[in-house]
Amino acid sequence: MILNRNFFSLCLFFILFFLHSVIFAAESPNKLFKFAVIDMERIFSEYSYINQASEDIEVKEIALKKLLIVANQELDKLTAELDSKDNKAELDFNKKKQEIQASVDKAFLELEEKKKNYNLTMNTRMTMTLDKFAKSEKYDLILNKAYTLEEGADITDSFLKQLEALK
Repeated sequence: MILNRNFFSLCLFFILFFLHSVIFAAESPNKLFKFAVIDMERIFSEYSYINQASEDIEVKEIALKKLLIVANQELDKLTAELDSKDNKAELDFNKKKQEIQASVDKAFLELEEKKKNYNLTMNTRMTMTLDKFAKSEKYDLILNKAYTLEEGADITDSFLKQLEALK
């Protein structure tokens, strides 16, 4: 999967733990915490935006691999032609090699930029939706279900529905 689940889960934990718990605790120090859990594994496997992004990235990665194969074949062909001691052939080889490298670099950078944009959009959507959800349901703390020993209210289904509504 293109997304780093552990990194996002840790970010989500720290953001929610420090911001929400401190803010809500400061507002009413005598009140008990209301907390919920969210199954991030389910979110990552069921959220359609993540699935679409993964499919799109996979298509782009396959195209990049094909480009690399073609580039290597072309370089091998040019290398075989270079066996003659002709300076023009060597100049043509170096020029073609630079062109191929530039096209591979461009495709790689486009792929990385696409991954970055998908991750940024996904993180923004999830953070904003989770923050809005926590405020509307008056949760002080929402934790990743994988990191909790105690069972809180499982809000995964509701959260997933709100995420899907963002389309």
